[in-house]
Amino acid sequence: MKIARFATRSKRNPRERTYEKVRPILLGNVVQALRLQEDAGSVRTIVDATFGLGGHSRAILKHDPKVRLIALDADPSCRKHASKIKHEFGAERFAFTASRWSDMLVGSTEAMQVAKWEFPESVVSAVDGVLIDAGYSSKQIDSPSRGFSSSHPGPLDMRLNQEDIGVMNAEKVVSSTTVQELEQILDLYGEELPEHASAIASAVSGRQFECAQAFANVVNEVLQSNSEHDRPPAGTARTFMALRTYVNDLYRELAFAVRNAEVMLKPGGRLAVILFNSLETRVLEEFIQTRIRIASPSFIHIGTPFQSASLSDIRQNSKLRLSMSSVFERTANTAIMDKHPLTTAHLLSHEPALCALR
Repeated sequence: MKIARFATRSKRNPRERTYEKVRPILLGNVVQALRLQEDAGSVRTIVDATFGLGGHSRAILKHDPKVRLIALDADPSCRKHASKIKHEFGAERFAFTASRWSDMLVGSTEAMQVAKWEFPESVVSAVDGVLIDAGYSSKQIDSPSRGFSSSHPGPLDMRLNQEDIGVMNAEKVVSSTTVQELEQILDLYGEELPEHASAIASAVSGRQFECAQAFANVVNEVLQSNSEHDRPPAGTARTFMALRTYVNDLYRELAFAVRNAEVMLKPGGRLAVILFNSLETRVLEEFIQTRIRIASPSFIHIGTPFQSASLSDIRQNSKLRLSMSSVFERTANTAIMDKHPLTTAHLLSHEPALCALR
């Protein structure tokens, strides 16, 4: 099987040792948003809903000795990084579970119970802060076996949880969708220009690609022939973003994350969200308005809405130039327990057939 051939390569990434040394993104914003050390006399519970390599979790635990932290990530391979932090800070302060944002309530409760913390029976209205980072870790992007990047010859996979056989990988999405369906995916999740989305979908739909690089080459050829410039535009990146987002159902998961944070947070608890593109911002903005602009709001906005990264942050990490962060504070009003939280018209504009593909 072609994918297995790529998956079994075991060359160690030369950057492996540097990943955990990378400064967590927008750390100052996170510390301020979660009000770390403001009330040093009481133990507080924070949920890091996107553990990744553990940069934010480690920084939060170091910054505030009174914090105990529940970490979650949809990627099970994060467990080994979680084990290091558990060893560093102890099971009494750190607990991890592999969980999607849509399962955050159950996952957090299970992690708390496994850690045997003194706690209510569930995490409902019991958490002081939640951090959601919508980005991917550098290690995930750099890993050839993921297929997240067009610069690596690994399989066209793109699943965050490669253990979940119930989720179609990107190669299956490309090979099994019609031209029209794939065009909608590129338009909806990558904001590709209509003429480019149509041309790319026509060129790749129904085809099998043995690696991400081969797929990227075809996309580049299409963009080159449809561009008036000597070099292809940034459409290759948009195509990969569209497939990553669709495969992992990112925007629906983001809506679930905010809804679950709403249920978990105490009155006065804080939700900090880090976003990396205009579509993520639009999803959060449209969804959070259903919590803010109502008679009994469950959240209020704190500070500048969708604050851009500072120049100093961008100098340290150029990938932050498009990033934004937002902070919301939980009110004492009742949470809105909608079964399907994503009601954003923009994301429901696609045909039901796209949902049926999952």
